[in-house]
Amino acid sequence: MADHRQCCDKGYDWAGTPVGTVRKLGGLDTYISQPAKQTDKAILVIGDVWGWELKNARLTADKYAAAGFLAVVPDLLRGKPYAPPSEFGKFDMDSFGPWVAQHPAPRVNKDIDQVLAGLTNEYGIKTVSAIGFCWGGQFAAHLAAQEKINAAVIPHGSFITDELVESIKKPVLFLCPEKDFVMSAEQRGKIKQILAKKSFDHDVVTYEDMEHGFSLRGNDKDEKVAKAAADAFDRGLKFFKTHMRAKKKQVPAVGLLVWAATAALVVTRIVQERRK
Repeated sequence: MADHRQCCDKGYDWAGTPVGTVRKLGGLDTYISQPAKQTDKAILVIGDVWGWELKNARLTADKYAAAGFLAVVPDLLRGKPYAPPSEFGKFDMDSFGPWVAQHPAPRVNKDIDQVLAGLTNEYGIKTVSAIGFCWGGQFAAHLAAQEKINAAVIPHGSFITDELVESIKKPVLFLCPEKDFVMSAEQRGKIKQILAKKSFDHDVVTYEDMEHGFSLRGNDKDEKVAKAAADAFDRGLKFFKTHMRAKKKQVPAVGLLVWAATAALVVTRIVQERRK
């Protein structure tokens, strides 16, 4: 069974060492993990309340880079991640409200726009998708609503309202723990109902016995949690790959007819020349 610390506590540091670099992007400190080969496709990793320096968020970015994407984790909290006044690493609801107020959505959305511009201008990125964990889920959904990305993946999202889901216009994948104190089974059902009316690709996957935060801060030494987290990552990666492929240019039917007629004329002329 998932450990209680997976709720909104800081959870566990995973094994491994981040291999990316830190630099400014769009005016924000940003962890950047680059693939072995140059690419024009990027994954924006929007972290949770613990911020861009969370080791596991950086390791996640590294995994996207290993899969061929440029991956970035910007400091959207501007150096002010959640820091509970009680025992370090323990979630405290009384302190959470005031902390949220320090990071209004309009300001965060503006910062994200600057990061997206930086990806285009500095790295030549043409295609972007986003994954938003917990607190970051609302911003990934907003990007999908504004059609600024190709696809959004939202693991254990928070601040996800019905109105926000209604506004989504791009492919979206929700990865939901069964035992989530933030998103109830009823809310998951409502999200499914709303998305069922949409024409774009979407899915809501529920992970049995998992709790909030399992795919970013879960215990990687717990076999069941590790397996669920790995599956969540793999599903998200597959979703991104599906919706970030370059579309093949289709030749209009009229163009094909013109080409066929021209080819037939050329062949006829060649035959006539040989008969002379």
